[in-house]
Amino acid sequence: MIRVAGEDAVPRTELLRILIPLSGSESDASALRLSAVMAPRNARLFLLHARPGPDEEQYPDLRPGPSETEGVKRSLESGRIFARANAFLASRGLTSADHSVFFARG
Repeated sequence: MIRVAGEDAVPRTELLRILIPLSGSESDASALRLSAVMAPRNARLFLLHARPGPDEEQYPDLRPGPSETEGVKRSLESGRIFARANAFLASRGLTSADHSVFFARG
């Protein structure tokens, strides 16, 4: 069961930051919906696309980086995920402050 605190739980003068993890799966809709319900109007929403495995571009010693074609595919996939998330947020009168891709190991 998820309990959502009342709006008065966070002082209105304090800026609330909400990190919304995205994977490109059906669960993204639930994370976005819950964030949209919880977010006060002055909240800053940050989108995070979590990808499995190490970031080969940042740590090339672990294994060779992706080919240029694979890198473009990954970038396009992340772009589509962020575009869907931003469209959902916009339909609720919200926008994201920023977005990033994170590589989660194993």
